[in-house]
Amino acid sequence: MYTIQVLSVSCSSVDNMFVAALTICYLLCMLGLTKHDSFVDHVYPQVRYDVVLSALTIEMLSRSRLLASSVAFCDAFAQKKDLDIIVSHFSTTHQVSVVEHGEKSLAPFLGKSFRGLDGARSYFETIASSLSYEDMEFSEFIVDAEAKRAACKGRARFTWNETGESWDETFAYMLDFDDEGKITDYQVWADSGAAYLARKGELDKVRRG
Repeated sequence: MYTIQVLSVSCSSVDNMFVAALTICYLLCMLGLTKHDSFVDHVYPQVRYDVVLSALTIEMLSRSRLLASSVAFCDAFAQKKDLDIIVSHFSTTHQVSVVEHGEKSLAPFLGKSFRGLDGARSYFETIASSLSYEDMEFSEFIVDAEAKRAACKGRARFTWNETGESWDETFAYMLDFDDEGKITDYQVWADSGAAYLARKGELDKVRRG
């Protein structure tokens, strides 16, 4: 008995759906569970199996590369690497954009677009001057190789530097990449309400009710 398990298959176009279907059919043929002419020769006769497998291999390699780039960037930030190392993960061939979504009046790093490598550096400098963090970790990475995009969930404990008030937070990243696996667009969704209250020194008071 054979068990075929397909993990994390994302079919974002009709062609990709054909690739996935043909690949599964090819595996069935190789295992002797179906005939070559029972599906592929009638549905998509002009596609060779080696071409299908080549396309799938390229996509898998692209996904692996984007995942590695995403993890490397997140690890650099979580481990509080030197700012030059963090900025080195951003593209030098595309206009870089860094945005942490939220009402811009709540915190100096919210609701504005930091443009270019200098802008990215400014964003992280603003974060460092406002916040400290510990126990940061990332999980649930999702990669779209065709869109050159990745998303993930992060968790950490943050402290507003001036007031010393702290909170535990779950946040999300969306990362877009260039052809070299460097970040072009970096978007953050986080708990801006907790950050604002901590900034004002009112978070603990609100907790106590």
